[in-house]
Amino acid sequence: DLWLAAALGLFVLAIGYGATSAPGRALGIAAGLLEAVGVAVLAGSIAAARSRGLLRSRPVPFALTGLALLAVSFLAAAVVAGLAFGTLTALGAGLAVVTAVELAGVAALGLAAWTRVRELYRRRASL
Repeated sequence: DLWLAAALGLFVLAIGYGATSAPGRALGIAAGLLEAVGVAVLAGSIAAARSRGLLRSRPVPFALTGLALLAVSFLAAAVVAGLAFGTLTALGAGLAVVTAVELAGVAALGLAAWTRVRELYRRRASL
């Protein structure tokens, strides 16, 4: 059941990501919401797997933090897409905040991956 939830989250994320290239305010809002929901479902399935004892590695909290930051950034992108900014500067500032949060999420996911690689390397070296 957790694999199905994770797959559903990735499917919804893919639909939202595909809709980001389409023009229009409504599609921008829908794409951001779909991406946020997809990442949140994926993070929820990982959190449920950890609470059941199926995931025990150290980088899981980093991965959950990264996914939460990505969900927030996609939600912020939906908000920015829906707002009617009076100036181009305001739009640029909104997009800069979205990008900064998204980059923080990607950095947290990268840290989780690096921590996992180090765990595997140490385990292999001790064999």
